[in-house]
Amino acid sequence: DDGDDYDTGGAWGGRGRGGRGGGGGGRFEQRGRGGRGGGRRDDRWEDEDDYDGGGNGGYFDDDDGDDYDDRRRSRARPAFDDDYDDRRQQRRARPAFDRGNNYDYDDRGSSSSSSSSSVPTLSVVSPRLNRERLTGSIDCVHFGQCPGCVSDSSVGDVPTVQSARRYFAGSAVRNNLLHPHLLDRGESIFQVTIPSGLTGWRTQAKLAVASKSGRWGRDGCVFGLYERGTHTVLPLPECAVHHPSVNRAALALTRATASASTPPYDEDMGEGGLRYVQIQVERSTNKACLTLVWNAENVKGAQPGLSRLVKALKKEDKELWHSIWVHLNPNFGNAIFARGSGRWHRLDGPEFMREPLPGSANPKGGDGAGAGADAENGRPSGLLYFTPSAFRQGNLDGFDNVALHVAKAIPPGSKVCELYAGVGVLGLTALSHHAREAREYKADVDWFDDEDDQQIGGAAEGGEKPRALRWLRCSDENPNNPRCFDRAVASMPEEVTGRSHFGGGKKSRKRGGGRRRGSESEGSDGSGGGEEMSIADLMKQLEKEAESGGGGGAGSFGGEGEDDDDGKVSVTYKAVSATEALRSGEALGADVVVVDPPRRGLCPEVLAELCKERRPSQPRVNDADSLFLSDPTQTHHPSHAVNWCNDATTLVYVSCGFDALARDCDRLLTSGGSGWKLESATGYVLFPGSDHVETVAVFRRDPLDRDEGGGYGEQEW
Repeated sequence: DDGDDYDTGGAWGGRGRGGRGGGGGGRFEQRGRGGRGGGRRDDRWEDEDDYDGGGNGGYFDDDDGDDYDDRRRSRARPAFDDDYDDRRQQRRARPAFDRGNNYDYDDRGSSSSSSSSSVPTLSVVSPRLNRERLTGSIDCVHFGQCPGCVSDSSVGDVPTVQSARRYFAGSAVRNNLLHPHLLDRGESIFQVTIPSGLTGWRTQAKLAVASKSGRWGRDGCVFGLYERGTHTVLPLPECAVHHPSVNRAALALTRATASASTPPYDEDMGEGGLRYVQIQVERSTNKACLTLVWNAENVKGAQPGLSRLVKALKKEDKELWHSIWVHLNPNFGNAIFARGSGRWHRLDGPEFMREPLPGSANPKGGDGAGAGADAENGRPSGLLYFTPSAFRQGNLDGFDNVALHVAKAIPPGSKVCELYAGVGVLGLTALSHHAREAREYKADVDWFDDEDDQQIGGAAEGGEKPRALRWLRCSDENPNNPRCFDRAVASMPEEVTGRSHFGGGKKSRKRGGGRRRGSESEGSDGSGGGEEMSIADLMKQLEKEAESGGGGGAGSFGGEGEDDDDGKVSVTYKAVSATEALRSGEALGADVVVVDPPRRGLCPEVLAELCKERRPSQPRVNDADSLFLSDPTQTHHPSHAVNWCNDATTLVYVSCGFDALARDCDRLLTSGGSGWKLESATGYVLFPGSDHVETVAVFRRDPLDRDEGGGYGEQEW
């Protein structure tokens, strides 16, 4: 692999993102000063190899790289010569972000913007590499017996992907497209992408346990998947899609259970200890976080077998283990993990696994695609934190690309509400991406500091220049997530998050920059939190702002002036369900709603809110208290009279269950007054070999046409 096509696949032993592999990838090959994703470079530069106009980072092109190879590797900026300076003066301004997403992000060197007549493309995987993956083979020795894979080749043509193609070609979608004229040209609204390599991509595996001899005993265990239609465990010692550390961990477990005489769980008798194992790989170290699912009510009840096994594991392969946990599950049934407090216990190693933010730096700690690392010292611009009890994608390499896709679908300067957020992967990636775009835009302006060069980025064309997000609100019902989220935010630059350390400064607390109710990281029950404003104080603030006509912080309301203009972003998290988050006002004032629900799709209440008829007379506010107090003649509005997503003009739906997405998409597109139109849909084959597709669907609708003053005190609503 020549490394110039954002290869994120496989084990991180040698390939690496954005060009860690063979072709002299370097830290800057993805994002060029000559034009980030759309057209700053003059047309006459299109065929020149000595200047990269493209994609998402880097100073130079990787097509041959000979002219600037040495300087690229030393991360030096090219010296200005006469020809270069002349071309610079004649460059064309980059088009600004518009609601049609006309950037061509698809191929690294494509700096010219696509016209509004082409299908919006937000994938960060190059077409050439994607074609190679679509026609490639996994070549796994276990294929045919293993139930995990349904295809060993042509992995982009599995039954679920075929169903998705048919659905998005159907009349229900065709009649509700944002750009219906595209179909007249024979272009498909649904694109299929393989976001990682075909092998070595699985960095998380849950394996069943059985006796090595085929009967309950103490001769050790084997680890694998159940054969189809049975509870017979099929060992997979050479699984091609497993990260090498997963296979290495399974081998170490097989040997350790034999030396420790560990009895596997017998589901018929309800006896024995070890039921399942979960193996998660930290890509930067290739170490494995191991969770032992044990048949016991408490840790004491798991002894002495548990301690013996942990000791044997450390003796067998001490350098492999990141940490070792036990999850206590004494229940009958097929559920791997049991609900309830006191189930998870850390036995050895650190609490958190750490992964770089997508687009920040590659997992080996070097410089990856997106050039998100600090340009001076190579440090990543943020980290994600995971515990075994938090949701984590099985293919992190591939999901990095999905997260970047979502980030690019969000307009600059947006206010974003993310539901079903997990530890905040999508929201924090978008926050980091737009802050980086805004910072690099400013650096470009400073670099090209001629008076007429201030039109960089298409500002002269009436569009939006790159801007950081104005606020980000994440929520998820898992009480273990806020602690991961807070640590991730603390790892990011303060100018990006608006927070200092965990609590935020005085200013950020007053304006919603700290934790919101239900997101206190000191306790999993969500109690506690930062300072909260009383209703009386809030009312005084609202009256003062109404008199002055100015905007304020999180409790403000009105038209365009409801947010701070000092660049201070607010980042918050609530440990509540998606329905509770909406009805507590998390999406009020949001321009963008991001949803990443489980396989069953959106909760009925959330779907109903997104499908509600919009209310132009409803004031634009940033929280529920402000909404109920914005009309001084009323103290309360019934919940059904409020459109909790009233101001959102973009909906980004990330789906892991296609049947549920099709159902929800039908509702969104056919609901009378909601106004949603489908802009694009991309099917990511996130688990090559399996019959699965991860779909990113982007919906848009027009902004509300409000009377001047944002509806405050003007109409009954």
